[in-house]
Amino acid sequence: MLREWRKQTPYVGDGDLIFPSFRVKGRKPPRANMLVSDHLQPAAQKAGISGQIGFHTLRRTLASVLVANGTDPKLVQELLRHSNIKTTLDVYAQAMTPAKLEAQDCVLTQLMTGESSAEM
Repeated sequence: MLREWRKQTPYVGDGDLIFPSFRVKGRKPPRANMLVSDHLQPAAQKAGISGQIGFHTLRRTLASVLVANGTDPKLVQELLRHSNIKTTLDVYAQAMTPAKLEAQDCVLTQLMTGESSAEM
């Protein structure tokens, strides 16, 4: 795949970056905010997710889902490369209880339809 990509990019020299920033003519790698604005945000919008999505959002979601699915918290800590497990569990991972998910669904439904909970 990388060889195929190299055929498509204008930067094919031995010293060129494999994934260069086209905005600065291949002199530097893309910045994280470029990846977010060019790829992550459009993908989120296409999936129907509004608001700002970034790498931090993905990290927090990953931690929450892994912990909710019973993954060993120590493994989650190592995957996120946190030096302290308290950061993983107290800051990143958030409880995903059925009651929380139901409440969030109710709010989203109200926002999307304009109906109040009394009307539903």
